[in-house]
Amino acid sequence: MKNVTLINHASTPVSPGNSPGGLVCLGGDNDVYVVIDDVISQYSTAGRRFKRLGECLLPFADVVSVHYQFCHGNLCLLLRSGKMMTLESDLTADSLDPVEVGDFESEVLAAGWSPDEELLAVASSTGADKLTLTLVDSERNLVGELDLLTPGEPTEHSHHVGWGAEETQFKGAGARAKQRDHSNTGAGDAAGASPLVTSSTQQPVICWREEKCDIFVVSLFHPREQQCRRFLVLDRQLNYLCSNDPKSPLLSSLIEFRPCGDLLACQGISPLGHFVHFYERNGLRHGEFKLPVPRDQSCTIDRLTFNPSSDVILVFLQSNGKHSLLVYTRRNYFWYQAQSYSLPSKCVFCVFDVINPFKAFILFDNGSLSSYHWRFDSADISSRDQISANHDRLFAVTNGRTLLVTPYRTVLPPPPIAFYQVECDSEISQSFLSSNSLFIVTSTVVELYSLSGSKLSGNVSATEFEGFKLIYSKYPEKRRQLALPECSQSTHFIHWAKVNERKLATLKSHESELKVIFYHINDRKLEEEGRIDVDIDSEVVGLEVANGAVYLCLRNGEVLHVNESNLENVFTFTVTPERFRVFWDPKSKVVDFICQTRQGGLYVNEHAISNCCTSFALHYINLPPDCDVNSEKCNSDVTGKSDVNTDSRVIGAACLIFTTHKHQLNIVKLPLDPEYLLKRSPDGESGAIVYKRKVERGSEIVGGCDTFVILQMPRGNLETIHPKPLLISLIQTHINCGRYLEAFTLCQKQRLDMNILCEFNFTKFLGDLGTILARVNNHLLLNLFISELNTEKCLLDFDRLSEVPFQEKVTTVCEKLIQVVSESPETIKDQYYLSVLMSHAKLGQIEQALQLVKEVDFKTAPQSSSSEPEGLKFLLLMVDVDSLFDIALGMYDKSLALKILEKSKKDPKEMLPILDELFAGTSEHEQRYRIDDHLRKHEKALASLVKFQTNFDIVFNYITLHDLYKPGLSHLEEKSHNWNRVAEKYSQILLKNGEYLSAGVYLVKLDKPDLACRAFVSAKDFTLAKFYLDLLVSTEVKDYFQLREGIISGLESVGKVSEAADLLSSFDQESSVSLLLKYNRWSEARSLVAKLSRPDLLTSLIIPGLHETLDQTVASMENSVKSCEEMCVRITEVATKKSRIREHLQRGEEGGLEGSISEFSSVSGVSSMRSGSSSGSRSGSRGKRAKKQRSLKHNSPEEDLAILEEIKKQRESVQSSLDSLTSLLVNLSLVGVSTNDRLRSAINSCQQLVRRMNNSLHTVWKSPFMFRVPDDPSDYSAVTDDTHVSVLPLKTEDLLLFVQPQNVKLETGSLHFIL
Repeated sequence: MKNVTLINHASTPVSPGNSPGGLVCLGGDNDVYVVIDDVISQYSTAGRRFKRLGECLLPFADVVSVHYQFCHGNLCLLLRSGKMMTLESDLTADSLDPVEVGDFESEVLAAGWSPDEELLAVASSTGADKLTLTLVDSERNLVGELDLLTPGEPTEHSHHVGWGAEETQFKGAGARAKQRDHSNTGAGDAAGASPLVTSSTQQPVICWREEKCDIFVVSLFHPREQQCRRFLVLDRQLNYLCSNDPKSPLLSSLIEFRPCGDLLACQGISPLGHFVHFYERNGLRHGEFKLPVPRDQSCTIDRLTFNPSSDVILVFLQSNGKHSLLVYTRRNYFWYQAQSYSLPSKCVFCVFDVINPFKAFILFDNGSLSSYHWRFDSADISSRDQISANHDRLFAVTNGRTLLVTPYRTVLPPPPIAFYQVECDSEISQSFLSSNSLFIVTSTVVELYSLSGSKLSGNVSATEFEGFKLIYSKYPEKRRQLALPECSQSTHFIHWAKVNERKLATLKSHESELKVIFYHINDRKLEEEGRIDVDIDSEVVGLEVANGAVYLCLRNGEVLHVNESNLENVFTFTVTPERFRVFWDPKSKVVDFICQTRQGGLYVNEHAISNCCTSFALHYINLPPDCDVNSEKCNSDVTGKSDVNTDSRVIGAACLIFTTHKHQLNIVKLPLDPEYLLKRSPDGESGAIVYKRKVERGSEIVGGCDTFVILQMPRGNLETIHPKPLLISLIQTHINCGRYLEAFTLCQKQRLDMNILCEFNFTKFLGDLGTILARVNNHLLLNLFISELNTEKCLLDFDRLSEVPFQEKVTTVCEKLIQVVSESPETIKDQYYLSVLMSHAKLGQIEQALQLVKEVDFKTAPQSSSSEPEGLKFLLLMVDVDSLFDIALGMYDKSLALKILEKSKKDPKEMLPILDELFAGTSEHEQRYRIDDHLRKHEKALASLVKFQTNFDIVFNYITLHDLYKPGLSHLEEKSHNWNRVAEKYSQILLKNGEYLSAGVYLVKLDKPDLACRAFVSAKDFTLAKFYLDLLVSTEVKDYFQLREGIISGLESVGKVSEAADLLSSFDQESSVSLLLKYNRWSEARSLVAKLSRPDLLTSLIIPGLHETLDQTVASMENSVKSCEEMCVRITEVATKKSRIREHLQRGEEGGLEGSISEFSSVSGVSSMRSGSSSGSRSGSRGKRAKKQRSLKHNSPEEDLAILEEIKKQRESVQSSLDSLTSLLVNLSLVGVSTNDRLRSAINSCQQLVRRMNNSLHTVWKSPFMFRVPDDPSDYSAVTDDTHVSVLPLKTEDLLLFVQPQNVKLETGSLHFIL
């Protein structure tokens, strides 16, 4: 679904007079060489125009073939006399002489180089009946020779069935009679048809297949078979493979090998008209297309040329003395006539540029050289215009004088079928859509059609198209036909665009002059408003209009703004653009320039979006007038940032969609968000891409609008997809504009998670719920929304404009819905009655739902009616019928239960007696008791049983049977006889079950403090136990003293030493003070001594305890310092050993050292583990290995780090001892102990120990073996001086082993800390 568009045309005279022959070949550096008679000229095609570089006069004028040898950088000329000459490629030199390099010694008729320049095939004649094919290599060594008139038997059999035989050709029912008449005429009549190709020469033609360079074809006229032209297919070894069927339609001398594939193209003769036939290499005919020439009119094809990518074929046609160029392109196995041009004279040679497959160089017999440069553009002519949502988007494919139009928003038939056709009087060159007008540009006029609603008004025909009847057709008159001024054969209108309703802009090319012309649309003609000369030497890639401004994009990357009188450079791409588009953002008033390169690069301004783009399109979401996404109402919500979530990735009114070689469809939000431009995904793609999805291999974008994108598969079929970002954007816009019905319908149609409707703006949704019900006006949509509500976060990617309580979302929405409907008028209540039932069911409120069914259905319809209640029927779809029956029975409603029983699978003969028995009670409470007991609702049954049963023994037995002690106590009066009976039983069960605390509470209420105290002790709540122990008398309670000792021990075990000492002081004062001293509670011990008025305890207990603790602290500090010194000595030894081992390994010496550290051989131990172990065992093994690596065991891999950790541990122990020493000195002074020799000795010992430890640590830091800068910077190392240590590049967790974090600072490339 693409059209061919001309983007540049240039022409230059080569020879002053007419030349019936000539040759063209491509050279390096965009050079073209032209040979006419005895003159060879060199032209540069780097710019828009031809530039003559030089020419050379040859001493001969019979050149048959000219070829530029890329491997040698020179020209190879083959003369008709058989001589092969070489010539320097630079024709700007003063004197050039051809050099003879070989001679075929016969008359050369045709020649062809293989695309890889390894072989040269030459057809030569040595007599009237002698035609020889000679194959030589690049060094002119003979590979082989073959007599073309008697080649022998082919190695591959030709096929003469199906397409290969004329009588089996399928041409439709209308052509069968003509085929029969033609078959009856015999060979003589076939020969009589020869005047159709009387201009065909008898010269042979050689053509290679460019894709594999493995085979070539020779087309020749056989002199022994009158009017019979054959083609022979041969391989590189000159083996004759196959040929065409002699009975096939007569061929012309022209033949062209399709570069990709096995097809050959040539002109054929048929009574049905003029055709271009395609043949396979084995002679099997494989399709054709008809030329736009009447059957009875003479017609000659001067030349056929495929482009290198095989999707374009040029047909140079001569008919009625007029010459024309037809450009055909193949899409979905059908050949379209994409373009048609009138030529000044006959084409004598045509060649395509190898680098640019859509640029052709044509040499005419009038001595002029022309270049045509085309490109493929999308057939979506609506893509450049954001038309109203009421209009159809249009595909328009050009096929000669017919425009195949399809409104793809309505219908999507596979090409080449179209919805309808627009017939024009002459060949169509371009078509474009703008607002409500369709413009069709032909060679002489611009036909203008109007779009009315979704119908196209104009000259629309309804005819059969390739056997398929068109779906829809209309026959109105044309609206307007505007004549094009200054039309001639050398005039080409390259680009067209609509500036406004009455103004068009185009780029006009006339004899290498380029002008931008503005036309005013008049009634019957186009009136020129102004023109601007474009004096540039670069091709114009595109002409675009944005907000009334016209922009030109050049091949060199410049973007020019077309003013009224001049061109202004507004931007320059750093790449070579191939396609160009402009996007204008009406909100920010900013213009973005988009281009795609031939190599697949996609750029938006200077930002690279992708490097493997295959197709792209600007995509617009066309909204109704009241849903303008750029309005102030919607702009803050959809396209702006929210306070809740600043990761705004929502597509606005336009976006950029493109496909890649990775078979992905990507979407970029426009305008670009600078926040994401610098981000890159792990696979290197731009962070501006907000959406990706896989597509079929080779898919390309054809068009799309709103929420759908149309892709064309490699097979040619069209597929429509709806990317989720486009759907989400449209849904959010609908919500912001209050179009809730459209939002609900879109979610239903595209099967999107309907939680987005409430999560997008949860607060607004709840506030507008009444409005939503009124505008949706469809309870089925609301039911679908309720059914999809859940407590999880919606997985769709969108911004939430308010906080969403996900766990309470279902409850909040359903309760709000029930409230809104209950407060609404009766019409709303009736309409959304089922929605309310579903909300109750969603909340699990089945009883409330059944109550609503009773109020609504049973009120409107009599209970005896046979009609089934609508609400009950709907409720049965959501709730199991047996569960619903039990709930109805629990509502004590027999009629409702009977209604539900009818829908259940229960046996009525069994259930009806049970229902009668359940409702047979004498009182209401007795009925409820029986029903609740039947439903195993024992708590509710107990509540009813207490109300009507006078025999408490029955109640007590029911409580005991169903373990209903706690609810039973709530129904009885506290401390009554019945209550005490149940509570005593309950407390016994609690004690038996180990629930001592609850049992103790009930025992307190039963006035049993001794048992309660024991229960609290068992529950280890010693505070309560102590409280109730104080209420007891020791003589009245058995084992009182043992209970008291247990409470004291319990308080001590849970850390409540003060409370234990307080209880102990009531009977043993010395023990209570000793208990506090045991836990170093010096201040509490002093307070207790003062409280007991026992100063003697200071000298007997507290002061000796302080001295004893002081001695223990000094001894502990000494042990820590001693251990630290040992570790410091050891770490120096380990560092020295590691240094020797490292030097030993660097020298490459074999063998190990005595006592070597195992880290240098630990890899082998790790690799020897069993590979079949489970992941859990591997995880455990890793933990064990980590512990073994960093241990104090000698020669462990991380022995030095383990030693540092031990040093840190001992240093912390010394610091703790110092803190304890300070506290002891303070307490000694508080009890009146002055400084004596014992205290001085302890203080001096501590100071000496601290100095010893610091000296050891400084020795470690200043060790030359432990901390140094090694040769290998990847090793962990450090360098030190007197003030700080710089560690490079040790891990932080290893650095801070014995240095406090507050002394550490991180600088660039290193970590420093103060000693």
